[in-house]
Amino acid sequence: MQPTSLLFVLLLAVFADAVKVFRAGNAKVPVTGTEAKEKDFGALVGGEFQPGQNGGLSTSIDPALLPGKPTKNVYSIDSSQITAGGFGFLADGSDVGGKAGKGHRSIVINKPFTPPALLAALNALPWTKEPDAPKPVKAPAPAAAPPAAPKPAAPAPAKPAAPIAVAPKPVAPKPAAPKPVIPKPVAPKPAPIVKAAPKAATKSKGLHFRVVNSRRSTGSV
Repeated sequence: MQPTSLLFVLLLAVFADAVKVFRAGNAKVPVTGTEAKEKDFGALVGGEFQPGQNGGLSTSIDPALLPGKPTKNVYSIDSSQITAGGFGFLADGSDVGGKAGKGHRSIVINKPFTPPALLAALNALPWTKEPDAPKPVKAPAPAAAPPAAPKPAAPAPAKPAAPIAVAPKPVAPKPAAPKPVIPKPVAPKPAPIVKAAPKAATKSKGLHFRVVNSRRSTGSV
């Protein structure tokens, strides 16, 4: 929390636009405990918290920015109702140039309060209890992937099949070539003997030649 002045808080209450702020409490009240705490409003002076000191009651403009991100017992109030109840409203978050967390806003006091009286006054403001947010449903854990199917074992090499004996087709025997017929030698039949007709005794007629032997002479006569 940063040092503030009462004047700054009053000016903020007058000129700043009203905003809705949130705070986490318990089932009954937005500000828990038995009394207001020094860590929020500073040291006591004479038994009382004094205006103008560091700090104030923390709220946020976004319930999602509250510490712990509560989902139930969240209260809301408009900033104009805070100032109307006698408190100051300080925008001190980093989103507006402050040094507190993003969206942080503080409810500060404008007059002295004892710790019990301050707690009662804060809870007396017109807070509205927000509906409890449903708890986020956890996504079901992804189902375990089914075990991978075992790879089929490679089939054993098939044994070579025994050769199937195929009976040869019966081949019709070719007809044997006829044996050559060798004619048996036939003895020639003897020619018929023709008997000469008996010569008739005839007398030759005509010229008659006389053969004279002649010898060639090989010497002189």
